[in-house]
Amino acid sequence: MKNNFQKTWFLTKFHLRKDWLALTIWIISLAALMGAVALKFEAIYGTKAQIATIKSTLNTPAMQALLGTFKGSIKTTSDVFANEMLLFMAIAMAAMNIYFAVRGSRGEEDDGLTELIASHAVGKMADFSSVVLELLTANIILTVLYGFGIQFSTMPGVDGQGSWLIAIALGMVGMLFGSIALLMSQLADNSRGATAYSYGVFGIMYIARMYTDIRHPSQTWWVPLGWIEKISAFQSNDWWPVTCLLALVFVVLLVALQVNQNRDIGSGVIPTRPGRKQATWALRGPSSLVFILQKNSILIWTFGLFVLGQHMVLFLIQ
Repeated sequence: MKNNFQKTWFLTKFHLRKDWLALTIWIISLAALMGAVALKFEAIYGTKAQIATIKSTLNTPAMQALLGTFKGSIKTTSDVFANEMLLFMAIAMAAMNIYFAVRGSRGEEDDGLTELIASHAVGKMADFSSVVLELLTANIILTVLYGFGIQFSTMPGVDGQGSWLIAIALGMVGMLFGSIALLMSQLADNSRGATAYSYGVFGIMYIARMYTDIRHPSQTWWVPLGWIEKISAFQSNDWWPVTCLLALVFVVLLVALQVNQNRDIGSGVIPTRPGRKQATWALRGPSSLVFILQKNSILIWTFGLFVLGQHMVLFLIQ
């Protein structure tokens, strides 16, 4: 069993060295966003009148669909922060982890790096495990930065347990979608397909969460993306949703690892659908070819940026 993980740490350092710039940009951007919003929230929602105004807005069906429902009453600035920022940052964490999970697994297979690594004296599970450790490292760093950023903000109602509950919950959401992306990377036979499947799962969860939050809030427990809404940060501080996320991450990673060990390098469980026998007019030039190859990613990122943009507009106009 030990030989199965031979050179895991070496490959982990390789992934971190290869992705250090992209990881640094993602980590600094997300941590700075969380910290800046936490510092500014007291000025925006520092009085009872301001909290009462936003409370009525957050209780509308449109805002519940966009931001989710909040378990508990909204009395302090920190309650508003937890309501508005949890789902927003969860979406950003999902995007980051899907990107690095697909890039480090199926992306490297497409480039031939995985086959090259496997030809050396490395364990069967080493390459897969190294990608998991890279995701874990990035999420731990962000969790620590989130926790300190929220805890040392000046928002009324902030406490240490609630701050770290939010931080750890976001880290677990990131690991969840990273593990889902790793599973999709085993099912698809190319990185574009893995990305599309990963965001497809995310999209289904997001839409299901919207529906249950509006129609049947108690059924949001059936949607893993909605679990983060149930933590009740700065109030009862419920750690049960975080435990559920941890258990689900463990299960998904085990399934992904099992599939990884039972397929050939470069192959996927779901084969690519055969294309046309003759190329269409859209493939007459290099630009159109690039567009056809990247159209799924373009649509996915357009949808994701639209959702994130809606959250930012809501925050800026309040």
